[in-house]
Amino acid sequence: MAIYRSDQASVTFAAEAAQGGYPEVGDITGAGSSSNTNAAAVAGARTLSFASAFTVSSGANLKVLVVIGNDGDKGPKEVRRVVNGYNTTTITLDTPLGFAHASACPVTRKVTAADGTEDLLIDSDANKYITWFPGVYESVDCPDPEQAFEPRYVLGGLTNRNFYQMYAGNETLTGSMGGMVMLNGFPLRFPIGKVVTVPVADPSTSVRRLGAAAVKGDLYININATGSTAIAAGDYILFGNETTTAPFNAFYTSSSARADGSKVTYEIRQVLEAISASTANTSVKLNAPLQFAHIASDYVFKLPTPSTSTYYKHSIIEQVALDSLTWNVNILDDTGANPWQRRYIGGKVGSMTLSAESGGLLTGGWDGVNFLDMVHNMKAHPDLPTNQPMPRYTAMQNITSAQVGRPTYDSTFVRPATAPYYYSQGVIKLFTATGALEVARVASVNLSISNSTEPKYYVGAQYDGRRAPREQYEGNREYTMSASIAVPDSADQAKDDSRSLFKELLIGGDYRQGTTAQGFRGFGINLKFIRDIDGDQNDYIEIVIPEDGTAAAGGNEQGAFIRAAPHNIGEDSPITADADIVFRNLVIKVQDTEPIYP
Repeated sequence: MAIYRSDQASVTFAAEAAQGGYPEVGDITGAGSSSNTNAAAVAGARTLSFASAFTVSSGANLKVLVVIGNDGDKGPKEVRRVVNGYNTTTITLDTPLGFAHASACPVTRKVTAADGTEDLLIDSDANKYITWFPGVYESVDCPDPEQAFEPRYVLGGLTNRNFYQMYAGNETLTGSMGGMVMLNGFPLRFPIGKVVTVPVADPSTSVRRLGAAAVKGDLYININATGSTAIAAGDYILFGNETTTAPFNAFYTSSSARADGSKVTYEIRQVLEAISASTANTSVKLNAPLQFAHIASDYVFKLPTPSTSTYYKHSIIEQVALDSLTWNVNILDDTGANPWQRRYIGGKVGSMTLSAESGGLLTGGWDGVNFLDMVHNMKAHPDLPTNQPMPRYTAMQNITSAQVGRPTYDSTFVRPATAPYYYSQGVIKLFTATGALEVARVASVNLSISNSTEPKYYVGAQYDGRRAPREQYEGNREYTMSASIAVPDSADQAKDDSRSLFKELLIGGDYRQGTTAQGFRGFGINLKFIRDIDGDQNDYIEIVIPEDGTAAAGGNEQGAFIRAAPHNIGEDSPITADADIVFRNLVIKVQDTEPIYP
């Protein structure tokens, strides 16, 4: 008998345009009658409205799949299941929309197939976007629903002290993906905020212009006739500037702004079709949904074809609201058939740890990710009514190991082929206001991020047996770092002008009337892991604390502070202390050959 094995699992992810709106394009063979909406629907919407009743056949409750969109001006086609509103002017969908849809958007009905028959989407690798590879993982804690059941006891119920009735409580969906070997900066932005990407080389001579505004999550863009640059299918374009001067070879912080005062939103995507010179194209499909909204008449810049020597700068910057994630878990049996697929939606990374130890690799873990809901492809249950699908069932694109990686214009997927980051290729600098002192004897370092995310449950109808959170929000952010640091040589330790962990512990971050950067400022930290340390050192991850690079006294200015660093007497030689450090903020700078970050 065939079995499901863990080594046949593929776990991939994608960013969402709005909480719970998983980004997947799909259509159903032989879909039925169609109605047009009478209002626009944003990404994340759970309802669609119509001028007249959305009718379905008798007995079709919870059995109707709908195809929303037209793969053009009304938005990409996506499939959802109707869970309420049959024969009314407003229907409720099982999960939020992944894309925005204009008014008069076609919505086509199809009743789910009978028990034992799969509801197949038209399989298309070009429409699969939940394919990004987070890093080299060995295990995943899947966020399957955890059910809360509440026993109730009654007096005089003759129940022999047993509960009289069990009631269902809330559901929670929490997962983790720990200890991933870092191949790039993909996992880093989701517990922090956004990623801004620019090329190292200047592309300013190859300019086109948007013909209409684009919203976050858009898959189709409008390019107007301005500009003599032709763009071929497969070309990469840079978004986000209001002038013909392209941004390039720079890193950014949360305060970085364009000339018009708006925050920087530079990103790169690949186009799937050609755009002739000086010719408009109102529906250009991209290889992946946009991370940012872009205003009409913004300029876009054609980039050179990427190669192993083409570098890009990615600035991972804090923002208040974190982008949500979809996880897709697909498992084939050991014959390579019968896919079992689960999809977890609306996830936010509540905590993450970045770790490096002597002799090891740089690893990162999404330690706690709360999700809003899930869907799956296990269709039927023998105790449900005939042809009634399982709760949370829907039709999905099948994403196997052959569809893992960055989606491209030719329906293939590119996995990172780079080497990992080694601890032995790291440079750790501490102390001073700018973190300028390279510390040689650091045996390990762990950096932790906590976002205090909290799922929210509200009064209101949920359908299809759900008792899941409706949304979640971030609380206070906290950064901590632990490091195992050996004391310096005795000659260096005794110098009046030297710095050491012990001295900094006693100073307590208060430099009083020092010669530079006086006051209660803390200190700076710089962690840098270089992939090609024996080459040109163009490929690296650099963490800068605080974000602006300089610790100073005052609000929103301070750096890092040592909470504890006991220099105990034990077996270690030289004496080693485990430092517990807290700091205010950071920015992560990545330079690599990845043109597109999710």
